Amino acid sequence: MYPDLERHVYCPPLVRLAGVDAAGYLLAWLQHERDGEWRAIVTWVRQTGGRYERKLVEARAAGVQPAEPPAAYRNVPRLTLGVDGAIRPWDPPPPDPP
Repeated sequence: MYPDLERHVYCPPLVRLAGVDAAGYLLAWLQHERDGEWRAIVTWVRQTGGRYERKLVEARAAGVQPAEPPAAYRNVPRLTLGVDGAIRPWDPPPPDPP
């Protein structure tokens, strides 16, 4: 393999999903504007009867367990699902005043 390939190609980090015997790639964190809950957008490939199916799920953040060192999750996109149904980039809250 090329020594610096990971610097040039994005590969989402792996996570384990609670409740199902599956590991997948964490594509994004999604915060629901309605209640502030964080969710994980995860994809994986499942083979069934000789066919391959891509699965894409939205799971509670509490149901996702890291499978890699913490630094692997640093660049996972964070998004907001607005009350209007639109998905947009997440804006971190402003810092507390001193």
